[in-house]
Amino acid sequence: MQKELNIEKEKLIDTYGKDRYMKLIYKISTVQKIAEILGAAAKKVLGDRYSDKYLQTIYIPFLAQLIQADQIRPLNRLQSPTFQNISQLLLYLWPDWHSSIFENNRKWPEGNYDIIFDNRLNIYEKYVFKLFGISYCELQNAITEKEIVREDFKLRSILLKYLANVNDIFSAELIVDYLPCSLFEGLLTNTNIVNYPSAKVLWLGQIHNESYLFYLAYMKDKGVKVIAQTHGGAISQVEYIFATDISERLLSDIHHSGMWGNIYKAYPNWRASRNLFLNKKYFTYKKKQKILVITTFFLIESRSEHKIWYSNNITSEEFYHKRLKDLNNHFDAAFDFMAHPYQHDFDVKLSYLKSLYPDCAFIKNISVQEASHHYDAVIHLDTWATALIELSGTNIRQYVYLGPELLLNQGYERFLWNNKKSSTKKECINGCYVEVNNKKYKAAYGGSYLYPFYYARLIKKLKSQL
Repeated sequence: MQKELNIEKEKLIDTYGKDRYMKLIYKISTVQKIAEILGAAAKKVLGDRYSDKYLQTIYIPFLAQLIQADQIRPLNRLQSPTFQNISQLLLYLWPDWHSSIFENNRKWPEGNYDIIFDNRLNIYEKYVFKLFGISYCELQNAITEKEIVREDFKLRSILLKYLANVNDIFSAELIVDYLPCSLFEGLLTNTNIVNYPSAKVLWLGQIHNESYLFYLAYMKDKGVKVIAQTHGGAISQVEYIFATDISERLLSDIHHSGMWGNIYKAYPNWRASRNLFLNKKYFTYKKKQKILVITTFFLIESRSEHKIWYSNNITSEEFYHKRLKDLNNHFDAAFDFMAHPYQHDFDVKLSYLKSLYPDCAFIKNISVQEASHHYDAVIHLDTWATALIELSGTNIRQYVYLGPELLLNQGYERFLWNNKKSSTKKECINGCYVEVNNKKYKAAYGGSYLYPFYYARLIKKLKSQL
């Protein structure tokens, strides 16, 4: 057992580096401690209808997001409770990003399963699970009206009294002010009589969605084993340690990340592995002699979140506009553009792009995976793009920007530079684009055609431990 713990520690150091590993452990322990205090205080106010583990599970994602937001830009006290649910809170904390996945309810089919997924499986995965005798359930979205929770100010004042012990770690007043009604007053009306499906193992889903979060808390209370994987994007790739990473590590029993040091073999990542089949699906497409640029426009200028991503006091707006204007200095090609999928109103920037590149097109209503197969290459202005993982199993050339403005995980930056296939400059100190070695990138995330067999063996192992 101690040997396994040491290996897990070494894997984390391989991913994060020693200094960031210590910061990660500190942040995890801080959120856990506050969740225990908040859970105990809520239990005194709400009664014994929920266990300590249930309440801590409910509050961990909220606390991690609140602490991260306060560290980036100190939060102000609120005059009265404002947020009905997690979705409203997240939109307030991070107004540039929003998705309906935070709001969708789930359907709860009856039954007893080996594992439950918060997403749909493909035919290959289903076949392998059937081969191993593993029963599974795929949760689906349900369209239902959101219940309006009426806040009880008296209850919040009582909660604040019981949170006195948290003040030496974080502001108890901010916790009470920003705590969504659904996660406090809503627990009084949540009778917990849903006939949830039962399982031995749970594949971690969307933890910022109440419908799923309540189910996760219920299942963890039952002792179910939880598996999680790094979603991708910025997690483990930038210097900053994100709230979602902290929450998912606290809420899972097994967590798999990418590996930048080539010391340990990475466990197969779902996105990297699933997308290995893309070349075969889209190989008949005729490519354009253009480069697809996947970019982001932050709609609110000069917000302080930029210090997560950039040094030298540069803002997100400044970074992206500078990179867009500078493309011709690095590539002798025509460009088309595609927005990050969360930015549905990107059309407002199209006139700006046309002023820079009159012949460019704006690609929409299609996935990154499918669109990329129409082009000679793809440039990711986000060096931490999830699409890098999804396209790593293809033969599509991918480029990312490396420069002194970026606050990258040093292990990730070295990985990109040392394994590059080419670069637009001999060094990255003044900013350049590197061609990603897709084969190496895929290996860093453990991309494998055999990934369902790995999952099946892991599920069988966890079942045997219960």
